[in-house]
Amino acid sequence: MSSIVKDIKTYLTAHGCSTDAIYLNCQPDTPNDLIAITKYGGIPGGLKTEHRVQVLVRNISAITAENKINAIRNLLNPTNPEAVIQLTSTRTATIKALQEPFPLFQDDKNRFKFVCNFRVLSSRD
Repeated sequence: MSSIVKDIKTYLTAHGCSTDAIYLNCQPDTPNDLIAITKYGGIPGGLKTEHRVQVLVRNISAITAENKINAIRNLLNPTNPEAVIQLTSTRTATIKALQEPFPLFQDDKNRFKFVCNFRVLSSRD
């Protein structure tokens, strides 16, 4: 089975959410404009696991970074809280944003970072 971050990347890419590079569980120094999807924590379960995933958008433009993180939040967190998303052909998930997207800080290269954390209820990895 594929990892949850890989499946979220596949979903974002399939829905045209990003033309930037998407990195999994890391945030390299280059390129300037990227999306990083990182898994952290979670609650183990039987057939289902409650994952925690953070999506970070880094861009040289604050407006662009904010618009992209909001688009990702809207795609992953539908208005119906019970909605099941088909991430891949083999994995479905119920995803809920844990808070509104927010800015982190400008890094030492004056790039802007916005993040949103999600609860993802899905099959185990």
